[in-house]
Formats: sequence, C-alpha cells, structure tokens
Amino acid sequence: MRRRTFLAVIGATALLPTVVACRQSRSGSSATPVPTPPPKSDAVPSAFADASTWPAADTYTTITAVRDRYLCGGARIKDALNVFTEGWCPVVVDISTLTTYAVLLDQKGAWVTRKVDLVDDDDLDQDPKGALTTIFMGSTLLDGEHAYFVFGALALSSPSTQDSIRGSDFPKGTACPVILVKIRLSDGSIQAATTVADSYLVEGIEELHLSFANDRSSLVLMGDDISMDNSQESENDYIALRLSVTDLSVQLDAHSILDGQDINNIRLCGQAIAYYVKRAADGVGDYAIMFLSDDKRERTGEQYPIVVRDDWYYYKNNQDRESSSGSVRNVVSGETIALNGNWKDEVQVWPSISSDQQVYISWNDQNSSRSMSIRAPGAAAAALTWDGENHKVPDGACVVGDVLYSFYRLKTSSSASSSEFDITSISSGETIADVQKTAITYGTNNAVTPWGLAVDGRFYAATKWFDDVSFSTSTASPPAGSPTPTT
Repeated sequence: MRRRTFLAVIGATALLPTVVACRQSRSGSSATPVPTPPPKSDAVPSAFADASTWPAADTYTTITAVRDRYLCGGARIKDALNVFTEGWCPVVVDISTLTTYAVLLDQKGAWVTRKVDLVDDDDLDQDPKGALTTIFMGSTLLDGEHAYFVFGALALSSPSTQDSIRGSDFPKGTACPVILVKIRLSDGSIQAATTVADSYLVEGIEELHLSFANDRSSLVLMGDDISMDNSQESENDYIALRLSVTDLSVQLDAHSILDGQDINNIRLCGQAIAYYVKRAADGVGDYAIMFLSDDKRERTGEQYPIVVRDDWYYYKNNQDRESSSGSVRNVVSGETIALNGNWKDEVQVWPSISSDQQVYISWNDQNSSRSMSIRAPGAAAAALTWDGENHKVPDGACVVGDVLYSFYRLKTSSSASSSEFDITSISSGETIADVQKTAITYGTNNAVTPWGLAVDGRFYAATKWFDDVSFSTSTASPPAGSPTPTT
C-alpha cells in the first residue's frame, strides 16, 4: 500500500473560517461550569454529576478514548458543515477547561485543528451543504502528552444529498484513505499526520485497532478487510503496521515481509499476524506467527494463535482438538501459564473506549443467560465472575487499576431512567463502596478517570472522591480462586 498525505477535494465554497465562534450551552441555559479537579492524581470518584459535562449541548457525540483530564471522540461542528458531511469530525477535549479542539482541513487540504464550541443539533443549519468529505471514526489512543487518531476520509465527487457518517450506510465496496494524526494535548496542535492506507473499505474502519507496544514507544495498527480473500491481490486488504509514536513513520509493514510468499489463511491476532506456511517439498505445512512489536516470527506447531495483546500471547493447545485448553506466554519474559475458564472469549474483547483500564471485561449472552467476567492480562483464570444465576450481571463496567465500577439499570414505574453502581476491589473481591444511585443511564461502553466517567458519547464529571482509596498504577494480580462478588 502506498502512503501519502491525504488531500481532500474542497470546493471554493468550503473554505474554513479563521475564527470559529458559536455557543456551547443548552438552549436558554448558562454555560456549563468547569469540573472540580480531583484532590489527587489517583483519586477514586464516588459520585458523578447527573447531567453530562461534555457535551453540554444536546448533540450527538462519541467518546473513543479517555485519560486523566482528556478525552477524544467525534462531534458535529457547525463551522465544519461545508467541509465534512454533517459537520462530523474528530475532537480532543480538555475536561479541566472544557476546551474542544476539532480536526479539520484548511484551504490547501492539510489537516489542522481549531478550538471550537458545540451547539444543540436544533441550532445546526439543516439546509444542504457543500461538504465534499465524509469522516469515519476509527480507533484512538492517549498517552501523557499526545492523542493518536485513526479515521477514514472519503472524498466525494459532489455534495451528498443524504447525510451519513456510518460506513455501513454506503454502497458495498466503497473505500477511502485511512489517516493517522498525532495531536499535542497542551495546545491541541497537530504534530504529525500520515496516510496509513490509500484504500480501505469504509464499513471496516470502526473495527481498526490501534494499540501501544514496546513501552508505548510504538503504535500497532491492525485491520482485517472484511472482503479479504487471502489472494493478496485485492486493493483493499489488511493493515498490519508498527509505527513510531514520535513521527508516525512506519517501522514495520507486514506486507513488506509476507507479500509474495507461499502463504494463505492470514489472520490478524491483535498485535500479531498468523498465517499458514506450505513446505516446498510436499505442499503441506503449518501455522506461523509474526509479532508486530519486534518482527519476531515462529512456527506455532500444535499452538493455534488466538490473540497477542499487552505483551501476552494467547493460544489454543491443538493436541486435543475437542478441548478448549490453552496457554498464554509473555513475549518479553517467556513465562508460560495454563489458562482456565472461558478464556478465548474474554481475551479477544477490545474496549470501545480506550483508557488506562488494564483488565479484560467480557459479557457472554449465550443460551438466553448472561454472564460477565473480569480477567487480568496473563492471568490463569478470571478474577471476578458473574454467572447470572446467583449474582445479578452488571449492565456495564469499567476498571482502572484494581478498582472496578459495576453499573446496573433500575426498573422504575415512572418514565424517568434510574441506575445504580457499586465499586469493588478486583484483587480481593471486596466491596469498596455500597451501591450508589444516580440518574445516569449506563451502557456497555464505559471508562473512568479521576476526573469523571465516560458513558458511550458523554462524559460526567466526578463530584465526590474517596479519602482512602487510590487507583493502582499497575494491574492487580488475581487471587488463587475466582471469587464472585456479593450482591
């Protein structure tokens, strides 16, 4: 795949103003006050505002990453309506000041950011606009100083008559370039931008996975084109890259190594790529795996690769093909651990909102019953489980360090929604706080920081914190057994 700077086709009427000015408030209400800072950097919130702090406007937004006082996502921006379909674009938000930066295009087609405000959807001009680019949100990461955005940018030949920002709404086979940008959090400025794929199906951009590797000195971007036929002749095939966090330069492209070889059955496995290698002598072979973090390759033999993430390589033991037994190996130390429980489903779940959450949270809805489990990276068994029979299964959950937030919807006789949550220590299974009631309705996409709680596309500021509980900076080791929480 060739990589170049993406230049969208922008008409003369689509020039961005140099000053963006619009209000950020609900109709008829005053501006939202900035949140109260947490008492310390690792404070554990015990209560949250009932109304969303961001967005304060009644508008559609998404959140794709949170860390400390920053969040990333997508929003509709009034002054981008002539550039992007529905004015939809990536944004970075500093919660401490409620400052929002939007990723836009300047008059020359270069990626830039501008400070913007959000407005109610009712205040957006609904007349047809001249937007000649549609943005499709992908994955996002945050470290201490920068945000890293992956998104698709489809250049249109003429303004769309039907507003759409979802890849599934476009005709099958529609493809566009995939962009990666690096944004400095302190001032919202773009530090680097590159095109990581010239052509990729728009319906698969939401499924691209961006993750850190090598102690956060590298990025790994993986994406499996849903039309991939393993012939390696398709224009729209997989993305498997390792890039520098400094300048986004490509350090490793799996295509440069695997293209032209006699291999098939390519599968993307988180931060690795597995494939079947044939022997020249008899045409028979076995699986091999290549780790994107360091370019190491090995034959897997009786190991069937499942996923590589957080320096752990999970694989199924194929000696007994009827068994689901498996193991996990640390790719740095070489330590190997036998796995128990429903590990395959648990370790393959990637969070919709990227955060400092270190454990894997998974739900199982098979056989008309629902269960949930919490598993630490490299752990032999889940640290906590809800079986749905003896314990009520949460409707949502999120974790930072050893602290688990479990959310439950409450049935009420009125039309108003109501929820509750409790806070648990993962390592001990003990409840840190009793159930707290709240007006927030939770989904399955949640993340928490000392500054507050992200729920789907909204952020609720923390209003209270515990005095004697702190977020652990490292992943808690699970106890010997698999305790279930008390209800």
